[in-house]
Amino acid sequence: MCATSRRPLANSVFACYDRLKCGRRFDDEMRRSNVALRLQASLLDEARRVAETEGVALNQFINVAVAEKLSALRTEQYFLGRAERGDVGKAKLILKKAGRGNPAVRGDELG
Repeated sequence: MCATSRRPLANSVFACYDRLKCGRRFDDEMRRSNVALRLQASLLDEARRVAETEGVALNQFINVAVAEKLSALRTEQYFLGRAERGDVGKAKLILKKAGRGNPAVRGDELG
């Protein structure tokens, strides 16, 4: 439920963001973090349409979009770091042993 409009939110990301914005701390941080954002007119128009469709303010939509992009970038960096520490030989040994001595489980069949 959107705190401002009291309507159900279509996207769980917006729902999480809506819960986070409750309280004075959010308001104080938002006041201190204003930036001028220059968007292409067509991009701004599309963002406004999507925000309206989702039932959220344009500012909230942009905040969530930036958060999602940052999350995607951090996830990529995390997996790249894990890959560097990985050992292909050990992984192959683990996979080779997987399932040995265990009977097949119903639903594991192929086809």
